[in-house]
Order: sequence, then structure tokens, then C-alpha cells
Amino acid sequence: MFIHYLKIALRNIRKYALQNTVSILGLAAGFVCLSLSALWIHFEESFDTFHKDADRIFTFSVYEHEEGTENHTGYVNYTEHEQLYSYPEIEKISKFVYREHEKENLKELRIDSVFRTIFDLPVISGNEGFMHDTSFIAISSTYADKAYRGQDPIGQELLGKTISAVVKDFGRMSAIQFDILSCYNFKIAVKNERGNYIHEGMSYDDLFPSVFIRIHKGTDKDKFADKVRNSLYDSEDSHYELLPIGAIHRQMVKTDMYVNYAHAKVFCLFSLMLMMCAIINFLLFSLNSIRTRSREMALRSVNGATGNSLVWMLVTELGVILAISMVAGLLL
Repeated sequence: MFIHYLKIALRNIRKYALQNTVSILGLAAGFVCLSLSALWIHFEESFDTFHKDADRIFTFSVYEHEEGTENHTGYVNYTEHEQLYSYPEIEKISKFVYREHEKENLKELRIDSVFRTIFDLPVISGNEGFMHDTSFIAISSTYADKAYRGQDPIGQELLGKTISAVVKDFGRMSAIQFDILSCYNFKIAVKNERGNYIHEGMSYDDLFPSVFIRIHKGTDKDKFADKVRNSLYDSEDSHYELLPIGAIHRQMVKTDMYVNYAHAKVFCLFSLMLMMCAIINFLLFSLNSIRTRSREMALRSVNGATGNSLVWMLVTELGVILAISMVAGLLL
């Protein structure tokens, strides 16, 4: 019986070719746009979600206003960093800095000892010497595979330092990318008798580190974000926002891509509207088709067709049109 309904459906689709073609193209276009935008958003929101307690890990997004534009910078200066220790909501604070070695085309991540208590960076080979001695460094497993091609890099020299370990990096779906991992002893700013911070002898890395924090379980993220926004240094020239680790990638590419995450969300919204319009158009065409085919339905009833069989015939036809639309969308 289903084969019979299928034959009738194909015959009627061919008979009302124009309106069915319009319906199929509209549904296929809506399916393509909605699928692509959903995949895009899913891809952007997949970054750094695999970390343990990822929902409790944040950094600070610093915005500086210049001539009507808003530029993002990723550092927190030493005076504001010291203020973070006064927040009871914060469980751990880690400083880190990125360094680009342009000549060798290498990216170095300098971390403190707290960093590896927040993030899991297991040592694949070698030892933990790089965490205790600044003359040693570790390299990522990705860089080891690319640069040493099966050779043992342990004990070899790189940038004037000795490789003591190969660590498993975070992979492609992370905004925290590095070739070299090293430990850096960040100097702490102290106050003099007048209450002013003394920063003599402190390098740029000491003065302007980037920061990761992990807040305590049960902390209200929105209230904490408001607290940070209102209590950290804020002026007409700059302000701070709490940034979840999963949003770092989107923030990094925001100014580099002509089409970014915000555009993808708008595109998804319009795709959803297009899909709804296509479905409404399809339903209106279907109702009009049923009305114009009233004589056909009456003849089928006279020749013994039951109400259920007529319904199944129409459902099969609608299902075939939807299936063709989906296949066309997948091919596109």
C-alpha cells in the first residue's frame, strides 16, 4: 500500500510541478542556512569546554576606548591583580603571559605554578624540571611531532634552553595555543609606607600579566561579574569585564574576522525566520492543493477509498516533498 501511495505522491508532485518546486527550493534554502549557522555557532561554542570545571574558569577582558572605537586587551596590571586576592569568591588565581618568537615562529606560554592546578597539562615524556628551573622548558606534543618527527627532543636545546619535557597540549579546540611552555616567577608588587606600589625591577610581564581565575562552586557568576565590573578600575578610557574561558576564542577573533560570532547569531536568527516562512509557504501550498483536488478526493471516495487512506496519501506526498527538500539541502 505504501508503494501505491508513493507512486501517487510522485505523480502529483510532477502534476503540480511549479508550486512544489517553489516549496522544495524554499525548504532546502532554509535548511541549508539554518544548518550552517547552527554548525558555526556550535563550533564557536565548543572551544575550551573540555576543561575540568570550565564553567568556573574566567579571565578578564579589558577594553580600551580610543577615538570612538573599543579595542580589547588581555592584560591586568599589577595594581588590579593585587586587588583580586581580596575577592572571597575566587578560589585560585594564575598569572600567565604569551611571548611570540617571530624569528623561529614559536609561541611561548609563560605560566606560574598555579596554572597547572587549574588546567590539566600532563607530561608525556621527560620530567617536571621546567616548573622549577627557568633554564628548562617544555614543548607541546603538537610541536614535538611537527619539529622532531619521531626523534626524542628531551635534552635538546631550543631558544638557549634545555627541553626537559613534552606536555600534551589542549588541541585545536582551545584558545590557549602554545609551542613552548615555561615557568616564570612573577614578581609581586609591594606597598611602601605611603601605600603606593613599588614596581622597580619589575619587567613588563610582571606589570601586565594575563590572569585566569577559578571561582568557588556555588558562586553566582552574574553577581560576581557585576562586582568585578564595579570595583576594579573603571574610567572613560577603559573598563573590565569577566570573560568565561569558553568565550576567549570568540573574543580573540572578533576583531580579526570580517564575519564573526555575532554575525553568525544574526544569520541563525534570519535563517530560522526563512525556515518558518518556507514551512508556512509549504503548508499554504498544500492546503491550496487539497482544495483544488477536492474533485479527485470525491472520486476516490466514490471508488471505495476511506478517510484514513486519503489522509495517508496526503501525508505520504507531504513527506516526499520534505524528504526531497532535505536531500537537496544536504547536497547544497
